[in-house]
Amino acid sequence: LPFADASLPCIYSVSAIEHIAGHGDRRAMGEIARVLAPGGLAIVTVPLVKQYAERWVESDPYGKQTRDSGGRVFFSHYYDWAALQERIANTPRLRVVRMQAWQEKYDGWYARYCRATQRAASPRSVIVKLLDPYWAANRIETVPEGPSGVTRHGVAVIVFEKT
Repeated sequence: LPFADASLPCIYSVSAIEHIAGHGDRRAMGEIARVLAPGGLAIVTVPLVKQYAERWVESDPYGKQTRDSGGRVFFSHYYDWAALQERIANTPRLRVVRMQAWQEKYDGWYARYCRATQRAASPRSVIVKLLDPYWAANRIETVPEGPSGVTRHGVAVIVFEKT
């Protein structure tokens, strides 16, 4: 990150770190720890699933993604509880202050949502996105046990403090 050490009082990363291929997510967390000021807060969200997975796609949505030997493009890490701990939460110099998780109420709902919104400018996508407050209230639930209890596609939110 193009910031001096310990120079930022607050950092947030919403649905970004998981899109960095390989160990880039760990390197990004290390950079967050480096630039966050002592006592500063960092808020990070990442996708959360029952079993760790990576998604590789045929076309490059961002224009600079890593390709595998077959030409597929890295799209995202999907973290399970163990990977969330190892790759994100256990970042040196950062202390987890709070961790919370939400997940889809019905299996497959999020996959259908993604298919409906994949073409951002399409009328269907615009209508579905306009209904986001409705989806949040009716298709997503809190995971009472926290991230370790996720059973369907979800999201983890982690608040860190710089030690």
